[in-house]
Amino acid sequence: MHDNSKPPAPAVDALTQRLRATMLKDRSRFRRHLIILLALVALTAGGVVWWIYRQTSLPPLTVVAFDNLCVPSEEFTVNACVEAIEGEPMPGYLGGLEIVFTDLAGSAPVKARTQGPGQATAQMKWNAFADQAPFLVRLPGNRRMSTSEDRARIVFLARGEKIILVDVHDLPADATIDFATSDLNQIAVDSLRAGKLQMLRKRGHQIVYLALKGERALDYRVARRWIESRQQLLPSGPVLGRPTYHEHQTEDDARRQIISELSSRYEIVSQE
Repeated sequence: MHDNSKPPAPAVDALTQRLRATMLKDRSRFRRHLIILLALVALTAGGVVWWIYRQTSLPPLTVVAFDNLCVPSEEFTVNACVEAIEGEPMPGYLGGLEIVFTDLAGSAPVKARTQGPGQATAQMKWNAFADQAPFLVRLPGNRRMSTSEDRARIVFLARGEKIILVDVHDLPADATIDFATSDLNQIAVDSLRAGKLQMLRKRGHQIVYLALKGERALDYRVARRWIESRQQLLPSGPVLGRPTYHEHQTEDDARRQIISELSSRYEIVSQE
């Protein structure tokens, strides 16, 4: 008995092969898309879990604003640091938190994100003819934490001007005083040092205070507030803190870094 069926035409066979190849490509493409979709879902879910964990695991936080000394120009750097409030354990990582810098002269607020242990910086514009510019830093609150705010200022000084560096902790009449545990209103100023600084200021020197003791930004804020409360006795000037906090920088290292940066812009006459 003979098989009268004819073999498939070459054109039909080629079409069948193309259809099979297309189906295989579609299946492969579908698998890739499915894997990508599942990965995105996993990443999104992980991000949500991480966000919830951060919101529920962080201790109550506070924000600290820092004074700065700048050469007049269009833009200036403002700095802040977020850390746990006094008595709370310090988290090892505080990056990604939103900080809002507001120029109190009326410019639009600028938002920034903290980095690493909680440092945040931003560029802002002010009137270059102003002697100084106060600004506000705000850490928005949530269900577990109240909003935290702090104020500082930028002091403008022309390049090449003479400055006097003064250690804040050398100014109290009692050299053994501890700012962190004392009532700031009860810490008296050394009258001889205050008189000398007033004389230097009258000669045209800008006084720049250094508050570098302590490894927390809160230590700086306490020292700055004491200087601000003694403006009737001490000449006005910015209070500079450490360039970084919670990164194992020593006080001497911080001092050398600040002096190096200031020396590139100003003439440091003396360090009181």
